[in-house]
Amino acid sequence: MQFCEGHWNPNLRDGRKALIPAQRVVAAVPDFSWGWAAVAGAYWKVAMSADDSRIADDARASGREAADRAVAIDSRNSEALYIKSMVLDRHDWVGREDLLKRALAARRLDCGCEYHQYGWMLLNVGRTAEAVERLHQANDMLALYVYTPLNLAPALVIAGKPEEAKSHFDVGI
Repeated sequence: MQFCEGHWNPNLRDGRKALIPAQRVVAAVPDFSWGWAAVAGAYWKVAMSADDSRIADDARASGREAADRAVAIDSRNSEALYIKSMVLDRHDWVGREDLLKRALAARRLDCGCEYHQYGWMLLNVGRTAEAVERLHQANDMLALYVYTPLNLAPALVIAGKPEEAKSHFDVGI
């Protein structure tokens, strides 16, 4: 629960609030794949909130190692796969897509996070129609996840569907 509070609370920028509890979990249960995915996710948040590029690069590298450990324990850990895609080099679109496709083919997450991240990546590389499809899938899986409609709405605007986008902006707000 401490990990979840530290990772998912948008008011907490400091990723260490998620990292420390996740590290405690894997110290107690080192063969728990989802614990290692939590460590990877916490490093992702550390990297996103880092004020120094060296700290961010180190956090992303540590996140990749933790994700690899999670996948070595359970190759169907879709959370570890999608999180690893988020801590790869920001310009490694091919590597990111490969990991996201593997995440979609693995054990499905109830949150639809792997669909959300894939849709976001597709939108960033100009594959708008595919992005809309993946973001719709994510939204259908967990309609209350605020970030999905906030990414789906601009994707719909880009796709030429501003009327459909409006409801998703409203939901996000």
